[in-house]
Amino acid sequence: MRKRYRSYPAEWFVDDRSEDKRLDPYGAAEGSAEAVANTLLCLIHQAIYLLKRQLASQEQVFLEQGGFTERLYQQRRRRREGG
Repeated sequence: MRKRYRSYPAEWFVDDRSEDKRLDPYGAAEGSAEAVANTLLCLIHQAIYLLKRQLASQEQVFLEQGGFTERLYQQRRRRREGG
C-alpha cells in the first residue's frame, strides 16, 4: 500500500485534476468493497502509527524540558534574576 500511494501527496495539489479526483485520491469510488476496506484499514493503521510516534516525541520533550507551566516559571525566574 505504501509503495502504491507514496507519490499521491504531491499530486493532490495539482489543479488540473477534476474535483472528484481531488476528493478521492485513493480511488475508493472505483474500487471493490474489499479493496476500499483494505485501503482504509491501511490508512487507519498508518494514522495510529504516526500518532504513537507523535505522543512518544511529546513525552520525550516533556521529560527533557518540562511542561508549559514549568518552562514559563523558569523564564520568569531567569528574568527576575537577570534584571
